[in-house]
Amino acid sequence: MNIRFRFTLILGSLVIGFCAVLLILRHFATVAQAEHREDFEREQAAFLAHWVNTDSRAWQRQAALLATQSAANFKADPSAMEAWRFSASNGFQPWTENGNQASPPPLGAAFGNSLSPDGDVFWFYDGTVLRQAACAPLDENQWLMIVRSWTPDLLARISELAGGTLSAEVNSAADKPQPTDRYTVSFPLHDWRGILIGELRLSGNAPVAQPLLAEAMLPTLLLVAFGFTLIIGLALSLRLWVLHPLSLIQQSLSSGVSDAIQPLRGRRDEMGAVANLLAESIAQRNALHESETNLQRALEERIRLGRDLHDSVIQSLYATGMSLSLVKNRLHADQSDITAKLEESRDALNETILDLRNFITGLEPEALNQQTFAQAVASVLATSGVETACEIDDAVAQRLTLSQRANILQITREAVSNALRHGQATLITVSLKAVADTLVFVIRDNGVGFDPKAPHHQGRGLANLSGRAQDMGARLAFDARPGHGVSLKLTFHLNPIL
Repeated sequence: MNIRFRFTLILGSLVIGFCAVLLILRHFATVAQAEHREDFEREQAAFLAHWVNTDSRAWQRQAALLATQSAANFKADPSAMEAWRFSASNGFQPWTENGNQASPPPLGAAFGNSLSPDGDVFWFYDGTVLRQAACAPLDENQWLMIVRSWTPDLLARISELAGGTLSAEVNSAADKPQPTDRYTVSFPLHDWRGILIGELRLSGNAPVAQPLLAEAMLPTLLLVAFGFTLIIGLALSLRLWVLHPLSLIQQSLSSGVSDAIQPLRGRRDEMGAVANLLAESIAQRNALHESETNLQRALEERIRLGRDLHDSVIQSLYATGMSLSLVKNRLHADQSDITAKLEESRDALNETILDLRNFITGLEPEALNQQTFAQAVASVLATSGVETACEIDDAVAQRLTLSQRANILQITREAVSNALRHGQATLITVSLKAVADTLVFVIRDNGVGFDPKAPHHQGRGLANLSGRAQDMGARLAFDARPGHGVSLKLTFHLNPIL
C-alpha cells in the first residue's frame, strides 16, 4: 500500500465521516421538527381545552343567573338557546310560555338523580345534533336547564376565531392517520353520567417545515462550506507538502541526478532535510563513480605498461639470454670458469625475467575480468609445475573488491614463487571460504619451511606481505616452522549484501 493510496483512503474516510455528520444533523433537524410539531399540537390541545372549559364555566354562570330571574322576562331563541324547567315528578317543562317550541331533551326521569347540588354542565346527543346543557337549582325539587345546539354555523364561527376547523364528532371511530401537513387535537365530551359520547376536534395546517429549515440553513451551509474547505485544504496540503516532494525525491533516485530536488533543498521541514541528505548521497555516489572511472583508467594504464614491458624489455632480455647461450657453446673445454660465469649470468637473467613476468602479471588485472577468481588462481598454480589443490568459492570471492582480488592474486604468485625457489615444495594448496561473518584465504605448502626469527629471513618479503594485507583491510597470520612448510592466512570482514 503506497503513500498516495493511504492518503486517498484517509481523504475518502474524511468525506464519508463528513457525510455521516450531515446525515446526523439532518436526523437531528427531523427530530427537532417532530418535537416542534408535538409542542404545537400540545399547545393547540391546551388551547382547545382551556377554551371549552372557560366556555362551560360561562355557560354555567348563565344558567345560575337565569335561575335568579323571573321567567316572565325571559324570551327564548330556539336557534341560540332553550330554557327548561325540570322536576322528578313533572319531567321537562318550558321555562316560559312564550319561548320554547322544541322537543324536550331526551334524558329520562332519572336525569335529576345525577345532578350535583350546585348544577352541572354536560353534553348529550338528541339524534340529530350535539347539544350542550347547563343546570342550576331553582329550589329543592326543580332545576333550570339551558341548552344550546352545536350546529354547523356555530362551529364555523368558532373555527374562524380558533384559526382552524372545529368539528363535533359523536361516537367517532378511531382516528385515521393524518397527512404530515395537517394536525388534529380533540377534547372529550361527557354526558351527565360521565360517559364519553363524542369529542370536539380542532384541525388545521401543521407548522410549515420550511421556516424551521430556513432558520437552520445558514449554520448548515457554514458547516458544509467549512467541511469541504477543510477536506480540500487537507488534500492540497498533502499534495504540496508530501506527495509532490516524494515524487521529486523518487525522480532524483531514479535518475541519479539531484536537479529535481533542488526546489526542496531550501525548505526547513523534514522533506528539505531528506532532500539535502539525498543530494549529498548523490554527490558522494557521483564522486565514487568518478573514482572508479579513474581507477579503471589507471588499471588500463597498468595493462598497457605491462604489455609494453612484455613486448620490449622481456624480448630484449630473451635475446641477451640467447646470446649468452651462443657464447657458452663456442667456449673451449679449458674455459670452465668462464662457462660457470656465463651460466650464473644466464640464471640471474632468467630469474630477472621471471620477476619481471610476475610484475607484468600484477599489472594486469585483465585476467580477473576475463575469468573467475578461482580460474585466475588456478592459472597461477598451473605454472608451478608441482601438485596443487584449489578450493575457491567464487560466490564469496565476489564479495571482495577488484583491488582486493588483484592483491590476493599477487600474494599467491609471491607465495608460489617462494615455495618453489626456497621451500622446495611439492604440494601447494589454496582455499577461500566464508567463516561466520568473515572471509578466510589460506595458501599452504609442504616445503622445508624456515624460522621467521632467523636474521636472514627478516627481510622485506614479510614486510611487503603485511603491507599488502593492511592495504586490503585484512588481517595477516603467518605460520612457518622448519620441516613443516609455510602457511599464510588472510582474514577479511565480509562486505554487507545490499
